Amino acid sequence: MTHEQTTPVLVGAGQITAREPNAERTPIGLIAEAARAAAADCGVAGVLGQIQSLTCLNILAPAYPDAPASLARRLGIDAGERFYTPIGGNMGQWLVGYYADRIAAGELDCALIAGG
Repeated sequence: MTHEQTTPVLVGAGQITAREPNAERTPIGLIAEAARAAAADCGVAGVLGQIQSLTCLNILAPAYPDAPASLARRLGIDAGERFYTPIGGNMGQWLVGYYADRIAAGELDCALIAGG
């Protein structure tokens, strides 16, 4: 039996800049805005609902007890896997490689890496 390999592709990217956060524009809220921008960037309707794994890069302030769950709620999705990274400057790029490997191996079809 042969295993068909899937080529991982970055389908969307989003960035929000807020120079002066306020009560309405919390870190999780800004991250959700960026995720929605990434979903719009990819041009696939309903792509957020296809996310199987959601990883939130560590948010230094304020502390969120479960940032990935908070983000999933904001986006209205139920990703089967949710991870929150430790603090680390290389985590974002490490996650790109990690998810590319998992997609190539056929373990996942869609993942979201989010941070702010």
